[in-house]
Amino acid sequence: MIHVSFFTKNTLAVGIAVLFMTNAAAQTVVDYPDSQNHEDYIEVYRTATDHKQTVFDVTVYNLPGYWIQLSSAGVLRGCQTGKTYRMVKAEGFELDKQVVMPDSGCRDFKCYFEPIDARDQAVHWIDVENDTLFTALNVCPVSHSKEMFACRIKGTVADERPCVRLLFYDFDQDNRVRLPLSIPVRGNRFDYTYYTDKPEVKILTKWNEYMEGSWYVIPFFVEQGENEITILPESQDLELHRATAANQEWKRIRLETDRRGDECRLDEYYKTMREMSPKQKLTPEAFALHERLQALYAKKEKQGEDQALDDSIDQIYKQRAQLKEAQKMYSPEYTQLRENVDGIWSLINRTMVTQMAKSPSLPALYRLYQLIAEAIDENSPELRPYYQIYQRSFAPLWSEHPLGKHLEYMTQAGIQMKVGEQYPLFEARDLDGKQVSVNGLIKGKWALIDLWASWCGPCRQHSEEMIPVYRKYADKGFTVVGIAREQNVSDALEAIREDGYPWMQLIDLRDEFCIWLRHGIGNSGGCLFLVDPEGKIAAIHPSAEEVEAILEQHLGH
Repeated sequence: MIHVSFFTKNTLAVGIAVLFMTNAAAQTVVDYPDSQNHEDYIEVYRTATDHKQTVFDVTVYNLPGYWIQLSSAGVLRGCQTGKTYRMVKAEGFELDKQVVMPDSGCRDFKCYFEPIDARDQAVHWIDVENDTLFTALNVCPVSHSKEMFACRIKGTVADERPCVRLLFYDFDQDNRVRLPLSIPVRGNRFDYTYYTDKPEVKILTKWNEYMEGSWYVIPFFVEQGENEITILPESQDLELHRATAANQEWKRIRLETDRRGDECRLDEYYKTMREMSPKQKLTPEAFALHERLQALYAKKEKQGEDQALDDSIDQIYKQRAQLKEAQKMYSPEYTQLRENVDGIWSLINRTMVTQMAKSPSLPALYRLYQLIAEAIDENSPELRPYYQIYQRSFAPLWSEHPLGKHLEYMTQAGIQMKVGEQYPLFEARDLDGKQVSVNGLIKGKWALIDLWASWCGPCRQHSEEMIPVYRKYADKGFTVVGIAREQNVSDALEAIREDGYPWMQLIDLRDEFCIWLRHGIGNSGGCLFLVDPEGKIAAIHPSAEEVEAILEQHLGH
């Protein structure tokens, strides 16, 4: 039995390619073949080709008890020749049947295809017609450029629960738009080498926790060298047995932050806050909303899906948000405790950032990025001072790095994307791939920018609700521009066809233009921005009724 060790990646990632030659068959073996994976349930971790056959070593994943089906009609299509290679058989997996996942949640097997023409350096794996599993899957070795370096990650998952897979992805990545890389775990052990041409910030996540919808985000810093680590249960931290300098520094930053918190006796504040009941924490008005929300969720649990219940729940969340915005959410006692805690953390973080600015490393920049993200979420006055520190001490070194660009986009959105502010300049691509200026499409008009995605049900519902409004005012100076955040253009096209959107549609494919980030909505489902003819933001995430009321006031005469 071959020890399972596989890796697939998106088009921006590069894996390890190892060539083995046998004397008899001149077999070419590629471990961790480079490709774009279109599905998150299947991995190809080895390809072996010779003049007789093509063999893929494959692992499929799903939750225990769930099923996966692969077609015997699946084919490979050569990227260079266009030739089609039929599947001959599968070994260890029954094709054309719903194969139920065992308790481990994974199943290893082999797929055999016809031999590939030597001119084909890569292939597409098409499971059935119009259903592509992999694009440009390398079947020949990939040469690494001299600028690239290797970062080895090996270690143990210390958890009583079985873990068969680690997800490995960019710090800012939404895995609905760009699939994560995959690191196999067998017998709680893993060993993987990642190649890149620059230092990176990645996230490690246990696959089983991710599938359950609640997981720990574990930062990992990619640089040349070896790392031997233990992933701890129920923790955002790593136990480092051997690590590169950046990962050691991140550990020191975390420990120093925790030490300062302990010195300020923060645990006592948190204990008091945890022990307060909802009635003690909330104002009477907020507590009444809390009680109504609990009752609605209890009713939904008994009745199942109900649109009227969902609408009522959404309405209560809006009312809660309004109370929070008006600072009428929490009781005076709880508010005082929160202010004490916030004051302590503010002092700790400002001191830490001042120290880190003296040595503006990538781990220090990542900590500053986290603090800026928190300041934006909480509408904190700390945002501008932190940003000034970034500009003064970090930007000269890191402004062109993905983390520096992300921080810049995020901060500008936190400052600019507010009602009354000028709508910024953005570009996207149309569905044919041509780059388009969004501002050129909306200049001089009342315009609704609809950020949506085919995989986002609430987004599509909001978009559909805008269709009557668009048709009523389209000839009076109102326009809508949809921008879909997608992994593939075909997904957007299918959703547009199903929902019948009548307006201009653009696309941000795999976050090429970082449009969600630049609008300040991170990895949320989507958002709506109403822009007036002077180019100023008139409303953020308005309902169809709110948009119609504004348009009627300005265009209804």
